[in-house]
Amino acid sequence: MKKCIFHLPYEININWPSGSQIRPVNMLKAFKRLGYSVDIVMGKGSERKKQIKQIKNNISNGVKYDFLYSESSTMPTLLTEKHHFPTYPVLDFEFFKFCKCNNIKVGLFYRDIYWNFKEYNGEMKLYKRIVSKFFYLMDLIIYNKLVDVLYLPSQRMFNYLPIKYKGKVFELPPGMDMYELNKFTSNANLDKENLNIFYVGGIGNHYRMEKLFKVARDNENVKLKPGS
Repeated sequence: MKKCIFHLPYEININWPSGSQIRPVNMLKAFKRLGYSVDIVMGKGSERKKQIKQIKNNISNGVKYDFLYSESSTMPTLLTEKHHFPTYPVLDFEFFKFCKCNNIKVGLFYRDIYWNFKEYNGEMKLYKRIVSKFFYLMDLIIYNKLVDVLYLPSQRMFNYLPIKYKGKVFELPPGMDMYELNKFTSNANLDKENLNIFYVGGIGNHYRMEKLFKVARDNENVKLKPGS
């Protein structure tokens, strides 16, 4: 049976995902639908440590994995614990290195690059900006050494990476569940004249939602309702 490793350096609620958790949950479902047996590394540092140990034992006992797929957090990898201190400084990246040494390809979806723009910093204190940027850059430097394929939300994002990434780069579409979408659209009575949009998400300056709001304002057939 085909086997892969699914890695997230943070906790998510698989049964009730929200926000940035929805994508990894859908990716996990997709791998299983493709026939993969998926071993998961996910959760708090202490939990990931145990899961990594088990996978290393599996490999030592002859288990073969086709690849490791990982998704970055919206914060630096070393700061994903609830207290945001780097109490597991080598756990995840040492595991990436271990996989490469055992001929397991590593692919990683890099979520965003907001942290590299001053508009995103808002009212964050100077020392927090300096510390977080240091760890964000550390992530990218290590990815450059250990990640075989870097997936980005768009190819344009590559132009904003503050390092020269040497590996392969591909655009990876949003983690929409097409299976559920097809079930919905096949049974839905769609209104072809009007478009009703329900928006769930942030509206801060760095989200750049002006075009969506302008279209909804200027077109009477478009109705936009924000979530609460």
